[in-house]
Amino acid sequence: MERRVSRRKLERSRARRARRVVLGFFVATVLAGSLGAYVGFASHTTPEELSDAQQAARKRDIDISSEVNRTLLELWKMEDVEALRNKGRIR
Repeated sequence: MERRVSRRKLERSRARRARRVVLGFFVATVLAGSLGAYVGFASHTTPEELSDAQQAARKRDIDISSEVNRTLLELWKMEDVEALRNKGRIR
């Protein structure tokens, strides 16, 4: 009688363990598949988008450069006017 009970208990625990292993494998497979699908469907940067971004960056750089050049020219003009004032040519 005790042997039957212990044998049944052992069989049940083995069955539970087998179910847990199968369930764990299934869950891992579903997680891996969903992660792969997410990464696969996520928006990737295309070469056109990269070139557009580079062009926008160049345009920003050109805008900044032209502003810096304009400001420097104004400063030089002011320095020239100041130098002429100091020499007494302009009052």
